[in-house]
Amino acid sequence: MEAGTYDVSVSHAGYGSLPPRYGVVVNGDQQGVDFYLPPDPNLIQNGNFEANGGWQFDGIVSPDRVEGVGYTGDYVLEMGVLPTGLANSTTSGPLIWSASQEVLVPASSQATLAWVYLVSGIEAPGDSLAVTIEGPSSAITHVLSFDAETWTHEWWT
Repeated sequence: MEAGTYDVSVSHAGYGSLPPRYGVVVNGDQQGVDFYLPPDPNLIQNGNFEANGGWQFDGIVSPDRVEGVGYTGDYVLEMGVLPTGLANSTTSGPLIWSASQEVLVPASSQATLAWVYLVSGIEAPGDSLAVTIEGPSSAITHVLSFDAETWTHEWWT
């Protein structure tokens, strides 16, 4: 393969489609480019944030879709950006941003929740990043690492 920049698409039987991964730079042999295909059917609606809708957002400033920086596709969801004036102020209590979606998981399903995330910026003491799954009678929380300075894949089965 010649050195250059490529847009790469992948597929596999039994898995859903994934938007292309843009700007993959190839300098000779390319290793370490991982792709994580969604399940088929994918119970999450708009999981790549390519369109508006499917999610409920909350926070001091609502999480926002940002174009041109997605892992795959064009968009990413950005959370944790403080509004001008609040970034340097002292606030009491945690500042919380959230994105949520209600999903009906069939009883016969062996569901897996998978995602890719990236942390950028400066973390403050007490900051945390977590994914929570809430059921009718319980909740499970998975705390994520702030060391994800490159795209990091996580999953829950």
